[in-house]
Amino acid sequence: MKIRQGFVSNSSSSSFVVVGRKVPMKDITLDDFKNKNWYIETGYYYEGAVNIFTKHFEKQDLERLYNFLKDPNGEHEINNRTLIESFAEGYDDGEMVLKVDDLPKDGNLIVVYGTGDQHSPYDMSDIEELLDHGEY
Repeated sequence: MKIRQGFVSNSSSSSFVVVGRKVPMKDITLDDFKNKNWYIETGYYYEGAVNIFTKHFEKQDLERLYNFLKDPNGEHEINNRTLIESFAEGYDDGEMVLKVDDLPKDGNLIVVYGTGDQHSPYDMSDIEELLDHGEY
């Protein structure tokens, strides 16, 4: 069971926007994975989209997540072919600031938007539960 801390509204979901670029998983090193913010899309839904932001993971858990995503035999609803390197994120407070110096000088940016909820995984045990049940 998840216990939410801080402000809790009546809604279990919120809108989000991520500005970043798509990177093939094969091009991401473990160091890149540990030192940048990644957004990983999932096909699981429960009162909103369940997606994975690596910034919520403890550093010691990132290697396990990286190895899990590198597994070519994984048959799950987590998109481990491409990840989105996140340069900016916004939620439904109506405003997001893009810092120009944080954006890449070459290549295309992608804007991803959707609905996130409190069920998004925060560690590997959350991911295992998600895979076992497809929802919480």
